[in-house]
Order: sequence, then structure tokens, then C-alpha cells
Amino acid sequence: MSFAAAFRATWATVLTSRTLLSTMLLAVVLYAFYYPAPYSQEVAQQLPVVLVDEDGSALSRELVRNLEATRAVIVAEHAPSVAEAQAQLRAGKVDGVVLIARGLQRQLRTGAPGPGSRYGSMPRTSCAPARSARR
Repeated sequence: MSFAAAFRATWATVLTSRTLLSTMLLAVVLYAFYYPAPYSQEVAQQLPVVLVDEDGSALSRELVRNLEATRAVIVAEHAPSVAEAQAQLRAGKVDGVVLIARGLQRQLRTGAPGPGSRYGSMPRTSCAPARSARR
């Protein structure tokens, strides 16, 4: 008997047996609910970040208010410059830096893509900005 014939015969047996079919369906449903359970607590919440608002526009202030209202981050401090924010990141005082770039409101109004930067305290990485793919 070839592999393909054995495969078809096995599936025919599974699909015609109520016990095997119900076990298979029940296993899929249970797996879907129980597999993610150990990972549910690994969602980042309340990460302290330092905020650098270079834009200072009404839009950036609204963005800051919305950011402070989320559960994902806590704005621990407002820094006047990226260098100071990176220093706090390197010192371990915060887990990330949120940069609102100068001219953000203008860029959004004109539809021009702007540089996106994100900084984080990842093990064995530098504090160099990761540029977005959109340019």
C-alpha cells in the first residue's frame, strides 16, 4: 500500500467513525482555548516611557492625552530632547521613548510621509532609532 493510499484510508476511517471525528473536533476547540492561556499575562501593560514632544501642536497634545489614557504605557516623564530621553532609557529608568517629531501635524495635513522612530530597552540592543519602512 502506498503512502497516498494509506493516507486516504486513514482519513476515510476518521471521517466515518463518530468517536474519532468528535475527538478530533473537540481537540481542535479545546486547543484553541487552552493553548493561549499561559501567554495571556505576557501582554505588555503599564510600561514606563519618556515622552519627547518636538511638535508642540494641538494634535500632539491630543496624542499625548490619548497615550496617557491607555493601559499599555505610563508616561513617566516628559523630556525636552531625544538625547535626554535616551539617557533615561540607557539608565534603566524607563522602558521606552515616545517621540512626536517636529512638524507632525503639518505632515499629516499634507499627507506627506514622515520618519517614524521608536526606541526601546531591548536586551543586547542599542538605543539607535528604528526607522519606519514608509518613506
